[in-house]
Amino acid sequence: MAQIVKSISSFFEASDFSKLVYRSLIILSGLMLLFFLGTTEYNFGQAVLYMFIWLILVLTLDSPEKSTLKPFEEIIIE
Repeated sequence: MAQIVKSISSFFEASDFSKLVYRSLIILSGLMLLFFLGTTEYNFGQAVLYMFIWLILVLTLDSPEKSTLKPFEEIIIE
């Protein structure tokens, strides 16, 4: 349990403001997904299952510094 709390707290430790905004948007979109799935024809158990799948995808993709996509500023300069 302590490891889960430690990993969640390290998720919010952003080195700069843009990463903090990025992670906050991820969490907000996840809550919106959970609300949407909970209010449609899916039952709450399916919504939680989709939320866990979403969370796994987010945690594997939450590395903008490792991404192969170029930042917007670099595209303009080139």
